Amino acid sequence: MTASTNVEVPWLNGSCCPAYIDTSIWTSAPQNILQAPSKELYNLFLTDHFIQGGTQTLCTYPYNATLQGTIPQGFFRSVAFAKGIGITGQPYVQLTGCIVPQLVDRMSVMILPFFFSLADEVPQRQGLNPADAGGQYDSNGGVTLQGNPIGSQCLGYASYVELIEPAGPRACIRCCIDPVDCPVTLVRSLRRPLIIPSLTAMKTTFTTLLFAGFAAFVGAGLVNKRAVFSDINSVSPDNIVYIADAETFCMIMPRTAHTDIGVSETPGGEQTYCTKPYSPLQGTIPPGFFRNISFVQAKGNSGQPYVQITGCIDPTQIDRLNANDGGGQYDSNGGDGGRGNPENSKCIGYSSYVEMVEPSSRHACLRCCTDDSDCNVGMDTSGCSAIIPGEYFC
Repeated sequence: MTASTNVEVPWLNGSCCPAYIDTSIWTSAPQNILQAPSKELYNLFLTDHFIQGGTQTLCTYPYNATLQGTIPQGFFRSVAFAKGIGITGQPYVQLTGCIVPQLVDRMSVMILPFFFSLADEVPQRQGLNPADAGGQYDSNGGVTLQGNPIGSQCLGYASYVELIEPAGPRACIRCCIDPVDCPVTLVRSLRRPLIIPSLTAMKTTFTTLLFAGFAAFVGAGLVNKRAVFSDINSVSPDNIVYIADAETFCMIMPRTAHTDIGVSETPGGEQTYCTKPYSPLQGTIPPGFFRNISFVQAKGNSGQPYVQITGCIDPTQIDRLNANDGGGQYDSNGGDGGRGNPENSKCIGYSSYVEMVEPSSRHACLRCCTDDSDCNVGMDTSGCSAIIPGEYFC
């Protein structure tokens, strides 16, 4: 993403709000709003059983002492403030950083179960539970898609997403003009992602890759930004492939150890393996699997974008494979009824994909296509070099 130096950030005083801010949307109650105008002035949502509704806005400088709580100095041990332009071309503002969860006088119940049930939890007035993996608040998610808390807002913006991860210990807020830049559904499909990337106090995760690698593709017109989030939310993490660059990708592999590719091509016989897994349902591709790799993004015969990786592999690096196996193909549009193999598998952000793994020839290749005609799934016995021309190095 490109940092912006001229994007204004709204504060409660409407006189400083830029023209794109519609102050008429400031309709939420003081205990049901967020704001993030600077690293010193911000609001967070935290759980509180002692008020009706279960959540409350806490602020560094509360403007309603009755309805809002106070975030103590030192809660963010270190914090980064950023404003910029998202993959949609619209402004966002965010805070990310390292927290001291014990400083906030909230309940000790874990945040994530809060999304599902409050009835069985016993609240205690003490700091956040430092062992809690955390959870999400947002403006557009929840069961009714009306937010969690319902009707909550970030002042001056169309949407927001917030994660508090006491065990991290991390916290992050992002407020967005375009809701696409604030993906609120990832926490439910990926369980515990860090959905707001930052160079400060954040680890690299799949969603970081979306905002980094895929942002470049969106800017170049190489991937549909809305398709990215639709695919993530609709496909199981163990049934996807994706390519961000030569170091960051997922492929399909046999699910069980020492299995020929052809034998794995049965329902439940395949599994996603990634260089940087984002789910426990995925396996790990080790650094030495590709001895040499080529990454290409271009336009196919259709005139539409595709992205691919090709290269020379060491099949002994992944115990799913047999080194003497002639190999086989996985794809999105082949198999019985054209439903793919694995069935209903997807390449994130693209219409189709074709992949071949050939342990005995030490070749592997994966292409993801905007137009299905650029991913030929009907040559599954022809080998990588015929289906996906490129550099193989061996």
